[in-house]
Amino acid sequence: MIERDIELPGLLADIAEATSLGVALTVAKHYGGTELYIPMKLGKDHQLVQILGMETALAIHAALGYGLHMIPMGAAVSIRRRREHVIKHRADMTIDALARFHGKHQRTIYRDQNVMKQPAALPLFDSKD
Repeated sequence: MIERDIELPGLLADIAEATSLGVALTVAKHYGGTELYIPMKLGKDHQLVQILGMETALAIHAALGYGLHMIPMGAAVSIRRRREHVIKHRADMTIDALARFHGKHQRTIYRDQNVMKQPAALPLFDSKD
């Protein structure tokens, strides 16, 4: 499953645990790098409720509590892990879907595929061990 291939920073991991990876990534997409205020009592006009629905917003409220929260930019994935994920899922995900999933340009995804296809470099000198 894709979820094992991603590491989320603290607050997003808490959201994913309380809801799902998709919800955590949606929150990062809308609020990443900004502060999000969650009031003591959520109303139907609150931005989280409008984007995610009341049930999901309440689950986030329960996980994080009320107050001002700095939302991380998104998933922390190393280049190598991203490339491995691209190779692993290229058969069941489109280039567009992979690019959106990783928050990268399509060209980066194509480059990831090509880098992982290249054979390991041969040594320049013979080893006489």
